[in-house]
Amino acid sequence: MKHNKISAWLLPAMVILSCTSVSYASDNGMAFEEVADSATSGTVVAVSKGCTDATITLTAEMKNTTTSVPLPLTVDTIGKSRLPLITFTQRQAGLPWEYHWKVTWKVGHRLSATGTINSSGYMLPFRSGVHAVIQAAHGQFTHNIGSESEEAIDFEMPVGTLVSAARGGTVVATRSDCSEGGLDPRLWMETNYVVVRHSDGTYGEYLHLQKNGVLVHVGDAVTAGQGIALSGSTGYTSEPHLHFMVFYNIDGTTRKSIPVVFISSRGQFRLQEGIAYRAGL
Repeated sequence: MKHNKISAWLLPAMVILSCTSVSYASDNGMAFEEVADSATSGTVVAVSKGCTDATITLTAEMKNTTTSVPLPLTVDTIGKSRLPLITFTQRQAGLPWEYHWKVTWKVGHRLSATGTINSSGYMLPFRSGVHAVIQAAHGQFTHNIGSESEEAIDFEMPVGTLVSAARGGTVVATRSDCSEGGLDPRLWMETNYVVVRHSDGTYGEYLHLQKNGVLVHVGDAVTAGQGIALSGSTGYTSEPHLHFMVFYNIDGTTRKSIPVVFISSRGQFRLQEGIAYRAGL
């Protein structure tokens, strides 16, 4: 019997200047392990380690092997700390058998079939100061069609600025151990973040945060305007800034970004590139 595993951890495309799906191998929000049930079967288990919401897609190459569920398999973690995904079993006794599995995952869940997205009513994700939009939705640099970050907004923001929740919800994932930032491709994996689940099933992500700058914990309920982190310049980035985007997952490799309409005392508005916005408009 031979059963090797190939694991890849895929988080949201979360960096300015490189908005493509990146394998965050150093991010341990989710882990995957194989449990030997017997000499002729084994089960792959997803283990949550600081990420309550994840969409997982599993594929495999097999020989003389059957599976407990059809492949490819895509599931949401549904809040479980340990989730058995699939069991591989020898098909015909006495003959060689093997399987090689691969897992990809993204923070968040798929949208419910009955869910209704509410794209309006967001607050600016900062409580003080004036911050320019250095790249708006559908920006030609990295928010172009196919980037999975088409509707993202990037704000110029000095390191250490208080980042606030643009909409209330529940914190489902955080990272704060990264310390480097720059235009080195190896830093694509190294960005700090907070991800918040909204009541309509979408998620808000706040990226490039300062090291040890996350002010909330997984499972916390946050309200719109509440401080959740300190901005930074971690990951693959040309300058200190905050990347904010709302999304939901299609599967464990792909997500869909959502247009966002902000509110102020003057009414609703969409942010424009090159315009500076003052907190508390």
